[in-house]
Amino acid sequence: MTIKTAQHTLTPWRCMSATTIVGPDGKPIATAKIVWPTPNFEEQKANIAFIVRACNAHERLLEVLRQFVNALIVNDLSELDAACQEAEAAIAKAEGA
Repeated sequence: MTIKTAQHTLTPWRCMSATTIVGPDGKPIATAKIVWPTPNFEEQKANIAFIVRACNAHERLLEVLRQFVNALIVNDLSELDAACQEAEAAIAKAEGA
């Protein structure tokens, strides 16, 4: 018998509120628990936005890292240059640009 591993909700995710993350279909997929002492509202919004940016950037950052590793293994400078350009774009997106 094969056991299937659950997959996460497809990205992109977005912030619906300071505590709720929704998937691409607009349905809630996660709610952040407010802990004591409660951060101010702006900090809570920043935290949830950070979680969403990190999750949305995850797959692309892994792709770029794999591209870098491959370029180093095959010792291809043109492929390494392309990986650098892809990495810069992925980093900018992960940082919220």
